[in-house]
Amino acid sequence: MSSERETYLAICQTCLKSKFNRQKGLICSLTNEHACFDLNKDCPEYANDEKFTRIQHAAKKRVAAAQSDDSTAGFWRPMSVLFIILGGLIALIGFVTMLIRIKFGFSFVSLIMAVAGLVMFSKGITEFNKLARRSTQLKNRQNEAVQTDDFGDFDEII
Repeated sequence: MSSERETYLAICQTCLKSKFNRQKGLICSLTNEHACFDLNKDCPEYANDEKFTRIQHAAKKRVAAAQSDDSTAGFWRPMSVLFIILGGLIALIGFVTMLIRIKFGFSFVSLIMAVAGLVMFSKGITEFNKLARRSTQLKNRQNEAVQTDDFGDFDEII
């Protein structure tokens, strides 16, 4: 698609006088043809569709929010994996030292180490699962927004 046609589409999709034709695509309802006004000037018959503009603005806000969530997840996902690995390692070392220390006498340090490792491990698993669910929900929301024609989020628009 040419950049000129893309420019016309960007203008015409926000106009009340545009309509969709199965053979031609987005056309002007006045001429039943593709837009052909001078791009250096405004269309003389242009009428701004406020509803579409609000929908477009709300969609841009959702995309920006999703991108910020992705950047946050980009930091916390490796951290949760690190918690899982270190927590498992610390718990393993704590349990092994506790088993070794049973022969020589009980040690609270190894018990504390094992419990702390288990807590760290479980926190890492919980955060990793939470991030995975949030990522899936965001992808589903984005897919639903693309598939719907009426943009059901009118509460964000108004």
